[in-house]
Amino acid sequence: MEFIPVNDDEKINKVVELSETIWTEHYTPIIGPGQVRYMLDKFLTRETIKDQIANRAYSYYLFEADGEILGYLAYYINDGMFLSKLYILKKYRGKGYSRQAVNKLVEMCKADRLRKIWLQVDRKNTESIKAYLALGFRKTHASVTDIGSGYVMDDDFMALNVS
Repeated sequence: MEFIPVNDDEKINKVVELSETIWTEHYTPIIGPGQVRYMLDKFLTRETIKDQIANRAYSYYLFEADGEILGYLAYYINDGMFLSKLYILKKYRGKGYSRQAVNKLVEMCKADRLRKIWLQVDRKNTESIKAYLALGFRKTHASVTDIGSGYVMDDDFMALNVS
C-alpha cells in the first residue's frame, strides 16, 4: 500500500469525495443522516481541509493499492500523534489496510520519538472499535462534546503506546 501526501487541490477533492461516500454509508446508521451532513459540511469541506494542511496543523494521506484509492487518514501532533481520520472504502475493509496504515504511523512516531497514537471514536461505532482493539489500541476514557446545532459527539478515546 502506498501513502500519497495530500498536497494539492486534486487530492483534497479526492478526500472530500471519499468522505462523502464513506461517511454516508458508514455513519448514517450510527448517528443519522442529519448529523452526518452537518459534520461533513462543518469538518470535511475543501476549505477546511485546505486550511488544516496550509496551517501545517494536519497531515493528510491517501492510500493506494494496485492503482486504486482505498481511503485516507489525517493526523496532527499533540501529546503524541492524534489520529483524526482513518477511513477506508467499504469494499476494502477487512483486508489489512488499517493495520498497514497504523504500522506506518507507528514507524513515523518512533522516528519522531512520539510515545503514543490516540484517537476518538463514536461509542456506537462498534465495528471500528473492534478494529482498533485488534490493532492494539485501548480505551482510555469517554467524552461527550457539543458540536453545535443540537448535535454531540459521544466518543471513546483510545490510545496505542508506541515504544
